[in-house]
Amino acid sequence: MKYKMPNNSMNDLTVDLFRLASMDNARELSVLLENPETDPNAAWIAGCAPQDADKKRKAMEREISEGQLAVGYAAIRGKAAAVAVLAPISDLSVIDANGNTALTAGAYYGDAGCAKAILAHVRDGETALMLCVKNNCLEYARALLADARCDTGVKNAAGHTAFQIALESRSRDELSDRLGIAQMLAARTSDQDIAACADALLARGIGFDVFEADGIGERIPLDLAKRALAKCDDPQKKMPKTRARTEAGEIYAAMREARPSSGANHQGPSASSPSEKTTRRKPRAL
Repeated sequence: MKYKMPNNSMNDLTVDLFRLASMDNARELSVLLENPETDPNAAWIAGCAPQDADKKRKAMEREISEGQLAVGYAAIRGKAAAVAVLAPISDLSVIDANGNTALTAGAYYGDAGCAKAILAHVRDGETALMLCVKNNCLEYARALLADARCDTGVKNAAGHTAFQIALESRSRDELSDRLGIAQMLAARTSDQDIAACADALLARGIGFDVFEADGIGERIPLDLAKRALAKCDDPQKKMPKTRARTEAGEIYAAMREARPSSGANHQGPSASSPSEKTTRRKPRAL
């Protein structure tokens, strides 16, 4: 990938290209691109709008990143029809001044149609996956994961995968927002990595919601689930399903160990409970 160095000037055709891209006007975009002087790889130049420019052009000046291509501008605004026209003829490896390609720019808006249109003409989408995890773009992530080239095992500079990033939340509310994406990623994450993430969450005291999430909770070892329940401040919470659970008696025992003071509220089946007794009536005397 490379940063597209803009020239010191930008013609009206380029401005029109960006304007039509923002309007999602595929038909007029196609007509404009028939002009051999219209360059889909012409980068936006910050500060190019003259003092007497109209309001729309000045608004574009504020919105578009230095070095961004029209396809990236359309993607960041969720304009899938425009992206479909521009992606096949654009250099999708170009990085703007904010460090975004068209694919990663699209993750800010999160339109799945944009992701599909760009992925049809780009080599990889791993960085975009991480970015849309951070921005909680569920449908965009779904589109990326549907592409066989999307490798969820790729790590960022900090050594974290997309699944780990989803669980790097600073609060329970943020974690709750990201759980949908985390559940999708869990299907392509090893038990060992899931356990490591859960352990890290417990260390920060914000892990219980993860233990209850379908697709994640049942793959967490029993010892971590016990610790999560012991740290949980909600007396209504029950032991989550875990990978190691084999029978209800073991779960109730773990709950009693975690909350000895509230055992009366969480008593499970015991040897003397009515549900486990075999009751037999004597036959009536004739």
